[in-house]
Amino acid sequence: MKNFLSLLLISCFAVLFMTQCSETQVVKDSKVVTQKTEATPVKTKVAPPKTKDLTKMPWASLGDIEGLMKSNPKKMLVDVYTSWCGPCKMMDRNTFSNPEIIKLMGDNFYPVKFNAEGPDPITYLGKEYTNPQYVPNKRGRNGRHQLANLFPVRGYPSLVILNEKFEIINTITGYRTPEQLKGDLAQYMK
Repeated sequence: MKNFLSLLLISCFAVLFMTQCSETQVVKDSKVVTQKTEATPVKTKVAPPKTKDLTKMPWASLGDIEGLMKSNPKKMLVDVYTSWCGPCKMMDRNTFSNPEIIKLMGDNFYPVKFNAEGPDPITYLGKEYTNPQYVPNKRGRNGRHQLANLFPVRGYPSLVILNEKFEIINTITGYRTPEQLKGDLAQYMK
């Protein structure tokens, strides 16, 4: 009985979804007229593939910044984030993808991404920093990277602004819209 019901159910679904045309009876001038109509295919929305690079921001790594500063000194803006931080992801999606912000940051700063709980060793100002407490495949908060202790970060996201001598000028904590970030950075531009 169970097999019969399963077969019946599958057959019904097959008939419903595989029908190419259907007949409709319409009353026209007191006569029943049969019309054939083409079935319209069901359209489903397919989400675009998710990518990690949601912006065209020219992100640099902390390990590369010394060489960049030697060839063309300018201020640095370090986006200190974590993989579990919702506001950090919103800033990537809403603020760091804004063309005005991309231009403003590219012209006036070296934009740097730094995962404060990431596993990768980083050489910064001649010293190697690691995250010995990092646990692979752990969901949520993870061990804090040693390099994160150099920056005065009270929450995520935090934007740490450094001058050409690698001295910390300011830290901006929390989510910023493009308009807010433009205002925050105005005083540090050339």
